[in-house]
Amino acid sequence: MKATPKNFRLCIVSDQLSGGGAERWAALMSCYFESQGIAVFHIIVENAVTYSYRGQLLNLGGDPNHKGIVKWIQRIKRFQQLNTFFKNEKFDLIIDNRVKIKSIQELIIHRFVYRSPYLLMVHSFAKHLYFPQPHWISKAIYNKAKAIVSVSKAIQSSFSDDYKDTPSIVFYNPIDSVTLHQQKLEFISVSYQFILAVGSFRDNVKQFDRLVAMYAQSKLPSTDIHLIILGDGPLRSKLQEQIYALSCSDKIHLFGSVANPFPYYYQALFTVLTSKFEGFPTVLIESLAIGTPVVAYDCFSGPSEIIVTEKNGLLIPDQNEKEFMIGMHRMIEDNDLYLLCKTNASQSVKHLDLPLIGKQWIHWFYKNL
Repeated sequence: MKATPKNFRLCIVSDQLSGGGAERWAALMSCYFESQGIAVFHIIVENAVTYSYRGQLLNLGGDPNHKGIVKWIQRIKRFQQLNTFFKNEKFDLIIDNRVKIKSIQELIIHRFVYRSPYLLMVHSFAKHLYFPQPHWISKAIYNKAKAIVSVSKAIQSSFSDDYKDTPSIVFYNPIDSVTLHQQKLEFISVSYQFILAVGSFRDNVKQFDRLVAMYAQSKLPSTDIHLIILGDGPLRSKLQEQIYALSCSDKIHLFGSVANPFPYYYQALFTVLTSKFEGFPTVLIESLAIGTPVVAYDCFSGPSEIIVTEKNGLLIPDQNEKEFMIGMHRMIEDNDLYLLCKTNASQSVKHLDLPLIGKQWIHWFYKNL
């Protein structure tokens, strides 16, 4: 690494610093990098900041309510501001952490706006979010990158044959165990037993509607075990209507986005994940780190690289609702299984502690820059 950590300049470009696992990654890793003496700059394109981060921030997010010509003018100004920023600032590395769905825009940004070496993150198995079409545009963007970083081995294997000319590496999402265990003790006003789900209501990737339907059909309501879902987004009102229609409003609770989810992980019996697809789901590793077992679909990708079934949780055949309900029932009925998974939970993700993952990144910087 030509620059020492004390004068190394790193720019992380994200959609926002709120909401999902990719954004949490940016915020969390910036704290580690700054602790190592690296100067971190964030650029976000949506005006949403709820995660704690370190470094300087350039917020390019405009008013989401603008329409028509005003929206286009706003986008042009944002692009000009981005271009000017990279003209004036020199970085040792740019980490592009965003989804990439606007093909021509991404081609211009990566070939003409970025004036420093860049690295591309792929946080989801939904390749269309990161590899814009037509294919030649993706090749032009990714072949120029210093490396492609996947957050799971399954993601890496899904594209590695198409991008053999660019180094491909896997860095798992980290866990800030110190902060997590400090914040888990915050008081929450919940007096009943519950299982937990966490995620965005922005789209239906998390399939909370299917979770609610399975919960309503299961034994959990009759045993007075509630379901809490943390998260927010445009689909929340539709889900609330479904809950009313199932006569479960007294057992299913939509608590919205919370600043500190860790007390909910800590007090939950277990955490559930019913996604169509994932990347390396933070919800699972944070739950396990706090000592709470998990029940999750074996969806692409991530759960199979986190869960050792019947050791720290249950890995359910992908999208098999019958087996998922059986898995939830086993967790409340088989006390030996539950206690074994709970005992193993925290230790099973120790290799994901922030200092360990952070050192892998620093080693890569030294070796490749």
